[in-house]
Formats: sequence, structure tokens, C-alpha cells
Amino acid sequence: MTNIQDGCFACAPCRALIAKVLAGRCQMRYTRAAVGSGTIPEGVHPRDLTEVPGYVMDAKISAVSNPVDGECQVGVQINSEKVSTGFFATGVLLYAKDPDEGDVPYAYLRMEDGPEWVRPASSLVGKLVTFDLIAVVGDVNEVFADIDPDSILTRAAALALLEQHDEDPTAHAALGSAVVTFTEADWGPPASWTPEEPAGGENAAIEATEGGASETPSAYDGSLGYEIAIPASAHKRRSGDFSFQAFHQVDGTYITNTWAALGTGARYDGEAGTVTLESAAPYPGKILFVG
Repeated sequence: MTNIQDGCFACAPCRALIAKVLAGRCQMRYTRAAVGSGTIPEGVHPRDLTEVPGYVMDAKISAVSNPVDGECQVGVQINSEKVSTGFFATGVLLYAKDPDEGDVPYAYLRMEDGPEWVRPASSLVGKLVTFDLIAVVGDVNEVFADIDPDSILTRAAALALLEQHDEDPTAHAALGSAVVTFTEADWGPPASWTPEEPAGGENAAIEATEGGASETPSAYDGSLGYEIAIPASAHKRRSGDFSFQAFHQVDGTYITNTWAALGTGARYDGEAGTVTLESAAPYPGKILFVG
């Protein structure tokens, strides 16, 4: 077809599938990409293709995006290690899932004027061939694809994903820092500590109280260390995957290299959502949570 230039063409089922997606019958999902080494028969337009001319193999769908309104970009790959015999790729036919017809031709990338050489696995130098197909989607604002798990993430695709991630206002919601201050009096015995009853048991404690000589349970001696339980509303962590830095307040200055600060541990309780600080001795200070 000498009057047709290389480029990407919408196939005949494209418009009908767009209408079904807009009607809520299905998603716009790309399922397969077939690669061929043949030429389009004389008198046949790319939009009327039902299969790729000179089929050689399927390519891996590696990415899908909406670069501009009305269009989507689908990335496909061929890794030379999967190619038994080298060939010149002259076309790629992209298929989409139709709720009534199954996989239907959606877009065709013609490359007959500038075919791409695909090396065989036996070649001393491997090659990753990538193609980007631009497909018309009309008013469809969300597209999907069956991404091959063995496809290779290219640098351009990685940068695009990072840009999308950074623009997501919820992506870093749990990465903000939080500072919680505490006094020496905030420290208490660990939850595992149980006060001992006075000698003679409960009756002795009652008799001593009635007689005017109040005897209380033994005071905590600090042998098990000290703890502070910090609620989720204060530390704002969503999991135990975080970093922290403890500061010891000494003469009005917060210091990180004292024995108290360096010896402080933090334990996350996934069920209660609390973070428990642990220290051998109570001290005034603060803790910085990050991540």
C-alpha cells in the first residue's frame, strides 16, 4: 500500500468498543500485542486488519498511560533472548477486550517503510526492542492493560511512574514527621510489672488501713526499666516501618548523644496502634518520628 505511510491506525472495532466503555459495559483493557514481518495486502487499509501480516510472535505489554485527552499510549517490548530467528518487524497489532467479541483488533502500528530488526537469541549482542502505540480512546478517561510481569521497566517509564507518585497528594501521607515531647514524670513501669501486695495479703492491708497505719503496695524499683505509651494520634505512624530519634533535655537543651537518648527504644503495637518508648531510666525529652 504505497499510499499509506507508517504510523498508528485505529482498527474498525475501536469506535464500537469505546461506546461500550462509555456506556459502562466494560473497561478499556488492552490484552495482547502481536508482531509481524509481512506487508499489508494491496487494497486493504490498516483499520480493516483482523490479524498482523506475517505473524511472528507476541510482544510483551509493558506500560499504558494517558499522555493527552482522547489518546492513550501503550508500550510493548520484544526481548531478543526470546527470539529464535531474527526478523524485521513491520507491524504491531494491539488487541483489546470486548465484552461481546472477546479480543478484538484495536490499533495497528505500521512500520513497513522503516522496519525494525529484531536480533535472535543466538546473537552475541542482545537487544530490547520497544514500540509505543498511540491509540484513540475518545472520552474514555481510564485505561488498563494486561502488563506482562516479565517486561522490563525502561528509564522513561520509571521516571513517569515517579512523577505520577510525586503528584499523588496521598502518596507521602505517612512519611511526614511528628515530634512528641515528654517529661520525666511521664515515664512509668512497664505493662508487665505487677505491684506486690503488703505482707499478709489483702486482709492485712485492710486491717492496717482501719488501724490508721496505711500500708501501700511496694513502689516500683525501676529494675525492669521505664515506658511511655504514645497514641497513634500523636505519632501518626501507620505501621512499624519508621525511623526515630530520641532527644534528652539537659539544662534546657535537647541532646541526642546522652546515654538516656542513645538507649531509648521504640516498639510499635499494630493492634493498638501505639508506640511504646523504652528506657532504663526516666528523663525529660522528645522523640522525632520519620517515615
